[in-house]
Amino acid sequence: MAHAITQWAEDAWPRAAGVSIPVLVPVSLRTPDEAGAPGNRLFLTRIDLPGGTMPMGR
Repeated sequence: MAHAITQWAEDAWPRAAGVSIPVLVPVSLRTPDEAGAPGNRLFLTRIDLPGGTMPMGR
């Protein structure tokens, strides 16, 4: 994902091409016993995807 965004940023948003990209990711708070319960129990956590060029394996 970071690689695809970096490639896009080189053309569409040059200022963002070499900096990290903040992303919010949902994290489930459900226990195994609550797997079938209705609704959601989650919170959002921020991760920073690395920007710039880097090997795909990294």
